[in-house]
Amino acid sequence: MNLMDALSLKQGKQMGFQTFHEVLDFLGQLDVSVMKLGLSRIQRVMDIMGNPQNAVPSIHIVGTNGKGSTSAILQSVYQASGYKTGLFTSPHLVNVQERIQVNGKPTSETAWVLAANAVYQAMAKATPDPKDWLTYFEFINAMAFWVFEDQRVDIAIIEAGLGGRLDSTNILASPLAVGVTPISYDHMDRLGKTLPLIASEKAGVFKHKVPVYSVDQPVSVLEVLQRVSNAQGAPLMFTDLSHYTVQGLTLEGGRAYRNVLDSRRQELYQLGLLGRYQSHNLALAMTIIEGLQFSLPVSQEAIRAGLKQVQWPGRFQYFPELSLIIDGSHNEAGFRSLLETLHLDFSDFEIHWGISLLENRAESLIHPLVMYPQTRSINFVTSQATHRFHRLERLTASIEALNQNHILKPSQEVKSFCLQAVSSGQALKVLTGSLYTAGEALRQISSH
Repeated sequence: MNLMDALSLKQGKQMGFQTFHEVLDFLGQLDVSVMKLGLSRIQRVMDIMGNPQNAVPSIHIVGTNGKGSTSAILQSVYQASGYKTGLFTSPHLVNVQERIQVNGKPTSETAWVLAANAVYQAMAKATPDPKDWLTYFEFINAMAFWVFEDQRVDIAIIEAGLGGRLDSTNILASPLAVGVTPISYDHMDRLGKTLPLIASEKAGVFKHKVPVYSVDQPVSVLEVLQRVSNAQGAPLMFTDLSHYTVQGLTLEGGRAYRNVLDSRRQELYQLGLLGRYQSHNLALAMTIIEGLQFSLPVSQEAIRAGLKQVQWPGRFQYFPELSLIIDGSHNEAGFRSLLETLHLDFSDFEIHWGISLLENRAESLIHPLVMYPQTRSINFVTSQATHRFHRLERLTASIEALNQNHILKPSQEVKSFCLQAVSSGQALKVLTGSLYTAGEALRQISSH
């Protein structure tokens, strides 16, 4: 069924979507890989819906790496404080409902049906021609705004998708704050070939007099953030990472936690997110929380509880019983952070990599893993999404050029890699390279 057929079908149904599966079937017609950057489509729909995105207080998170983790920390702390929270993120790993959460839980199938009907009716009225319909991301983004207003959340955490300036989340008129995670090279075909160009796209979400909180950035990025914030009259504040000392991991009740010392409060936090790079996301979230204390008061007790309870699957997620780490890193900055955590916390472990990389990134990202001293094997994993991913034969030559071809292993399925036994107690499997493959691995593990 094409989009015109879908439109005719839905116009013929006065009751609209009846079931969650009908919503999924419809979303399946909106190709998830299609990106039409720009705000005009979603703004027309939001206008008809009464602009629900502006009906609840929000915090807008942009950046390259760490957006989801920062958003998850904020959501967890505010929920622990007694606020009713909304969270919009992408992509999902296991179930599409993960993209829209209320109080840390994916929204129900019933809520999805109601939201999809509200958005569809407004879209059909705003844009009769299916060629101008919302994209997959925009449609679910609009659903999230409707859900958050309908369920009257106290605070909505909105993670930007691609870039910022032309991302559909940028229809927020006046969020309480904007958070900027580390900005690095990614999606250069759409955001620009240089850091200043990429930073300009991210800074495109800055609003008049809305405070901006950022982690420390490269000088060229800082200059852009400062220029745009000055033009918007928006206060620009930076996190001080020196307040936070990353310590080791502890196991408690079958779950691992990262210990982080806050020197200002002399408080040792147990953080539910394990990667050492999470200190940057923690510092940013804490700076935002402190900056919004007047609007959204939070106690120290709630901070402790929220940090311990936070979960963000697929980001240095450790399964001790399987000797497995799943990490969705898929760009150079992410791989550097992954290797740093392995080096400092698992330096005595032999590493068996399970790799799934996009074609246009594979060669540049595979080399650091090949040369990592503890690497014992590289296994190229296959998944349902591998049509866009590496071809083994294209990488073999580059690995052989490094005289490391002995570590290259035959391709295997994600499930096989995750569940296979390791050679010793000092060996570890690490699945990385794609959030989509990370999601498939989590599905396989949960069904095992």
